[in-house]
Amino acid sequence: MRASSAFYGGIVEEILVRWGLLTAFVVVARRAGVSAPFWPANVIAALVFGALHFPSLALAQIPLTGAVIAHVLLANGIAGVVFGWLFRRRGLEGAMVAHGSADLWLQAALPALLA
Repeated sequence: MRASSAFYGGIVEEILVRWGLLTAFVVVARRAGVSAPFWPANVIAALVFGALHFPSLALAQIPLTGAVIAHVLLANGIAGVVFGWLFRRRGLEGAMVAHGSADLWLQAALPALLA
């Protein structure tokens, strides 16, 4: 079950966030006259990416304290910025492979090693 979520994250989240939101934010920023729109758009998309993980915390019955919110936004935000950079450098497939690999490691391999 945990390993299969790597496919969801690597494929679905990257299509929605990098190909969809990041691209849309770049277009909007460019139309607003921002001369270098990628990095601001990437950071905003990464924060949205982090916020999209809140429902899974609610499902796991983890209380949304300030520390939990900060941790989720920071950890997923950093990963989101890296995935966005890979999207720019290597295309959607590069971001998908990186995201799927990170999820596979964090959700399947690491818990198995710690058990």
